[in-house]
Amino acid sequence: MKLFLDTIYLMPLAGLETDKFGKEDAKILYKLKDFKFIASPVSLIEIKWIIIRESKNKPVLKEQLRKEYRLFPRNTCSTAMLLN
Repeated sequence: MKLFLDTIYLMPLAGLETDKFGKEDAKILYKLKDFKFIASPVSLIEIKWIIIRESKNKPVLKEQLRKEYRLFPRNTCSTAMLLN
């Protein structure tokens, strides 16, 4: 079964957390079996902009978030990216 993930569910993969969804929640989600996780490339662009906004004038945070962002899977299709 395929499960489409919105930006908020991808953010922990880039080191970004919210009060509604964090790294521990992501670990539980990504352990689900029998699912293919799909994300829009637009969500990846949105995350990049969030990183830029949140780390403005914070070079240490900027470098940390950029490193985590680079760990995203690079297996892209024309309209979606499979995460698992």
